[in-house]
Amino acid sequence: MAEEAEKEPETAEPETESENETKIITVFGATGMQGGSVVRALCQESSKFKVRAVTRHPDGERAQELKELGCEVVEGDYEECDLIRDCLKGAWGCFAVTDYFETMDKSCEVQQGKNIINTCCELKVNHVVYSGLESAVRISGLVCDHFDGKAEVEEYVKNSGVNKYTIIRLPWYYENLYENTPPQKISENKYKLPIPIGNSYMYGISVDEIGECIHSIFMNSEKYHKKTIGLAADQFLIHTCCKILTKHLSPLEFVHAQISCDEYEDQNQSIPGVKELSNMFRFYKQARSDRNIEESRELNPKLANLDDWVKQNKEKLLKALEENDKLTAES
Repeated sequence: MAEEAEKEPETAEPETESENETKIITVFGATGMQGGSVVRALCQESSKFKVRAVTRHPDGERAQELKELGCEVVEGDYEECDLIRDCLKGAWGCFAVTDYFETMDKSCEVQQGKNIINTCCELKVNHVVYSGLESAVRISGLVCDHFDGKAEVEEYVKNSGVNKYTIIRLPWYYENLYENTPPQKISENKYKLPIPIGNSYMYGISVDEIGECIHSIFMNSEKYHKKTIGLAADQFLIHTCCKILTKHLSPLEFVHAQISCDEYEDQNQSIPGVKELSNMFRFYKQARSDRNIEESRELNPKLANLDDWVKQNKEKLLKALEENDKLTAES
């Protein structure tokens, strides 16, 4: 596959478009966080876009929810090029995202991305939006495979000959506050937030709101062709995050754990890929990620800053804390 791309195929001419034409957008990873957000945003524009949602489990519960939104749900597998081809036949656009943590294999993730891009070129898909990341090893010397693999695919996209492309890069998700890095109870009504970036700033966004950014990119295809956009809705210190949580979830109090990346790694050996995550935080700590809040708000003016998001999601956060406390007590 890679050898074919190196020949730099000629860019195919996009078909003539009608303003009233309903365009098919194929969304990979449609039952995941990123893909799901994109599906929901595009489904609200049913007069312009028909969403083809790709999942390995088209009969699963999440797939059924997508069908209820009006999606065409199809089976897809990043390893099976014939299935990828079926997913992309007749598609005007494609949103592509891969998940390193599914295989924990950088070369596998890179090949998955190339499989999608190669097929988009073959079928003359008009516009591809790829969810990538910068190369941590190239920028900082830190080996972080889930960044570096996506960076490799980014370069492949740029040289593939696809009609149009846009690359997006996402920051830390607000949703990690109740999913991957929840606050830990240290005493009655008091919690610590164990995010190891010291006093460095961190960018954040609600993954639920990135879909509207992708929708805007597809709506303005020419404008965003060949652009790499670092999405973010806010930039904050972990200390500030704790203040915001305390304000909205009072009488609960939240404090910054102030742990190092080494301590984070030592304390979370049971988490698959903890070395990846600790190097990610080392990268964040060096403030090496490049995100653009102003440009992100041009794509989605309704992006919530962290304060507004915590206020809007108070009940969900409290429920997650309660469930996490129970699990901790039982372990």
